[in-house]
Amino acid sequence: MLAKAALRATQNTSQTPATGPASTPEAGRRRTSRADVGLGILLVVAVAWAARTYFADRDRPQSVEAGRQGPTTANVKRETAENRGPGATAPDESPETDVSSPVDETEGPPTSTGAGAVGPLSEKDRKTLAALEHAVEGRGTIGSAEILLAEELNARHHGLPEVDQLVWAVFQQAAASERQQGRTDEALRYIERLTEIWPESLATWRELYDARASQGRWREAEQVARKALAAHPTEAEFYRRLARALVRQDRSEEAADILRQALARGEDLGLRGMLTEIETGLSHERDMGRAQSSHFTLHVEAGASAREGRQVLDFLERQYTDLGRTLDYEPPGEIPVILYPTAAGVEASGGPRWAVATYSHADGRIRVSTADLSRGLTADLEETLVHELAHAFIAGRTRMTAPRDVNEGLAQYVSGRRPRPVVIDTRALDPGSISRVSDFYEAALSFVAFLMKKQGQAGMNDLLKALGEEDVDQAFRRAYGLDYDEAHKAWVKQLR
Repeated sequence: MLAKAALRATQNTSQTPATGPASTPEAGRRRTSRADVGLGILLVVAVAWAARTYFADRDRPQSVEAGRQGPTTANVKRETAENRGPGATAPDESPETDVSSPVDETEGPPTSTGAGAVGPLSEKDRKTLAALEHAVEGRGTIGSAEILLAEELNARHHGLPEVDQLVWAVFQQAAASERQQGRTDEALRYIERLTEIWPESLATWRELYDARASQGRWREAEQVARKALAAHPTEAEFYRRLARALVRQDRSEEAADILRQALARGEDLGLRGMLTEIETGLSHERDMGRAQSSHFTLHVEAGASAREGRQVLDFLERQYTDLGRTLDYEPPGEIPVILYPTAAGVEASGGPRWAVATYSHADGRIRVSTADLSRGLTADLEETLVHELAHAFIAGRTRMTAPRDVNEGLAQYVSGRRPRPVVIDTRALDPGSISRVSDFYEAALSFVAFLMKKQGQAGMNDLLKALGEEDVDQAFRRAYGLDYDEAHKAWVKQLR
């Protein structure tokens, strides 16, 4: 049976819920000196920074398909779409987000000395400055005329703090306006311009990279990371981002080389861990054959014939077309697919030992164990490939924010499964529930079938699109007129 945990995406999917000790009753609290508080704050900040550095490079959770004899119980969580499913080995990881967070407009440009300015502001420039200030303060639309004026001021007075602050605000507000109208690429052009004016601003490089990554445009994310490193050659963060962009393009050897170069500059726990994971993956793929098609790179066991590889690729391409038509979306870039000849393949790559297949949000790869191509494409292998390919589509469309019950239920639905005439344990989808994994899958499929009956495929496609743009409750309201919990209650009610 399929086996994963149900997890709910929160409004801020870039954060993993933190857990801490239970609160102490007010009457029993110990009085604390200011010195103790100060030391405590410093300690918390230090530990948080160390944890962030170490865990930043850990993989996102995988979409996992279990063998027929998977675990019998699972502690089901629904707090975020980033928690791992049952059988995971690192439940408390804090993965790098793929969802872009706009730079705070109040942050302002890097501090400057005014050394680059050409003379004092003229009367004309002061009038221009006042006009732009009025436009920014009014929070109105910043158009091409305002951008041109900002560019002219920047050309003559770059480095003057009052000019820099205003130019920064103009471009940020222009980007925000484009985002609100759904014109992401236009918004990113303004952010890209900020990286050209202030290459020393790490925040704008991060925003630009994260936006390209969230769109699945990894080649462009790679170029952003390379430009950021040209401006900040000692920043370990951008070596990590560059390596990740290369891995997502199935260029793991290059990624490993980049990380080795970074580590030659100085040791870094996060980069070392990332390099170890990449090298481990490469060691299991080194002797594999490789074939390509329009949308896939296929890694197969040594000795597999070209005909067998082509048969798999042709099947994947047909399913890619069908899923694209069904879900009204196609993920950008190629999808690597690795077919391991033994059951140990997925586990060796970091998957749970009971899994026969995974889709990784971290490297975008589909991995399948016991894929012996000498028997050709069996019905089980076909269903497994479609199931995991569906996860790739869902991850791209929703920017990895789909609740796990929707994610798993829909992957089953599009691979041909339908709810069986069995009693559904609706509690299997409750946050924190302990239930059989098979019960979770039955419930997830039932929930998706309920949504399909309610608004059809068009409603599901609206939901997936909205999940990539809004929080979970807003997305459900847009597609079904109910928030997430209300939809669950309606589903439970119709089962009675």
